[in-house]
Amino acid sequence: MKKNILVISILAASVLFTGCAVKTGNEKLQEVTNENIDSVIKNGVSTKTEVKSKLGGPGKIDFLNNGLEKWEYDHTLRVEKGVNYVPVVNWFVKGTNDTKKSLVILFDGDIVKTHTFSSENGETMGGLVR
Repeated sequence: MKKNILVISILAASVLFTGCAVKTGNEKLQEVTNENIDSVIKNGVSTKTEVKSKLGGPGKIDFLNNGLEKWEYDHTLRVEKGVNYVPVVNWFVKGTNDTKKSLVILFDGDIVKTHTFSSENGETMGGLVR
């Protein structure tokens, strides 16, 4: 009986302290890193069709004054902190751990001219004490 209570307590604590994640933007960009971006997109080689097959459609398309076409991809992952689930404590301190990724690709015709990728980690804090 004591063993069952211990197992149930551990499972309950795991559920309480496991943060929920909220994802926005391009799901495929979640797997892209600074280390592997150059294997996903190659300047002067990759085409629009290849980029779309690997990453899907861009979130935004624009045209620059110099005639280049600009595609933008974004992805944000927010994971709630465990403290958000601690009664009373969460009135004072709560927040999320955030990862934001951004990819901008410039096309000259159908070919990638250049691309830039950034990934940053941060946090959002809330509650009465910040």
